[in-house]
Amino acid sequence: MLVDLIEDVADMDTGSISLWLSLAFIGISIAGLVVIFLIIKNKTIENENIDKIIELGKWFVASVAITLSASIINDGFRERDQDIKEMEVFDKYVSTVLEADSLEKRKLLSEYFVAVSPNGEIRRAWSNYEQIVDKHIKENEEDLAKVAQLESKEQNGNASPEEVSLKANLAEKISIRNESLMVQTSLPKPQTARVFIHINDEEQRSVMKTLQNNLSGLGFAVPGIENITGKAQIPENPNVRYFNDQDANQAALVVEQLKALGFTNAYPYRVRAISAPVGSLEVWLGKP
Repeated sequence: MLVDLIEDVADMDTGSISLWLSLAFIGISIAGLVVIFLIIKNKTIENENIDKIIELGKWFVASVAITLSASIINDGFRERDQDIKEMEVFDKYVSTVLEADSLEKRKLLSEYFVAVSPNGEIRRAWSNYEQIVDKHIKENEEDLAKVAQLESKEQNGNASPEEVSLKANLAEKISIRNESLMVQTSLPKPQTARVFIHINDEEQRSVMKTLQNNLSGLGFAVPGIENITGKAQIPENPNVRYFNDQDANQAALVVEQLKALGFTNAYPYRVRAISAPVGSLEVWLGKP
């Protein structure tokens, strides 16, 4: 009980301590005035002694008022100086936190600052940030497990287009959580579009290999070719599916490559029912 009380007092700032002490002295002063009033009313002490008690009460009240005023003003300035110093220390290490390019580094930094920061708002702020980092680490672990499962299905040829898109989304989330918080001053690198090729007959694979090589030469990332027979509905005509308006030009370029290989009825198709990262494209060949 006593230890908890000491810890609570240690966590209080100087302004709070000064306030409670001031209230205590005010309470003592009021109690003294009440006692003097009762003494005068009941005449339990001789008049000459009453005068001395009254003078003592006046002195005590005046002394308390002056002392409290000076103490409150002094503590106010002291607390302000302490806050300024704490913010200077905080600002000194902000860049270190922002430049941390992984959750593990931010976790170590937050643990360090929780341990070395003085009691008060600064320590509580670092403690709150540590909890946020812990939450992100847990989310990353869960998403990494899902990505591993989806990659296994994709390698075995059992992943649907939706699952492939989900894997890309999860990977992007993991990357964003690990990115540095520092604002990048350089221009962002152009994003490489990823093209997922879907065939429905193994005889289509060889010509799609040619498409894969051609697109790679144009700067596209083409992970592989998947046979979706029995896994999804086959379109009547070949199309290039895109999920974001900013990918329309990229999809049109892939369509031109398809037409050059003899798929003259190929067309771009904007998918709105499914969300996917910017730069995600899918080639779907029609029925043979």
